[in-house]
Amino acid sequence: MGAIAHYGSPQNYGNQFHLRAAEEINNVWREQLIPELYIMSQLDSVSDNSYQRVVRPREAGSIGLDVYEQIDDDIACIYDFKTGKRGLSGRRMTHFSSASAKRFPRVNKFFVIEIKPSIGSSSGVD
Repeated sequence: MGAIAHYGSPQNYGNQFHLRAAEEINNVWREQLIPELYIMSQLDSVSDNSYQRVVRPREAGSIGLDVYEQIDDDIACIYDFKTGKRGLSGRRMTHFSSASAKRFPRVNKFFVIEIKPSIGSSSGVD
């Protein structure tokens, strides 16, 4: 993607990275990976049936998984892109896996993996 400077801001770089990654996944890995999967966030006030419905992107009470991969009947990987300085916290990993366990009740092992792509040089020269 080149340097962050090409995108005007770190936030725009991150947004563009997510969009391009989803497009690439849909073009090449459609049968294996699900990009930008939105599911209900685990909340005490939400019934288990709510987790089975389709959730619109950025719907109130939802959580977005950058990439979801079903490895086996009971194993899945959740990949989270981090293009900024902050990493994926243990609390956020737990949040992803807890919500996913409600959405996919047959899966009992979730691996949450941070993906930190190279951001290129900050000078604008690749």
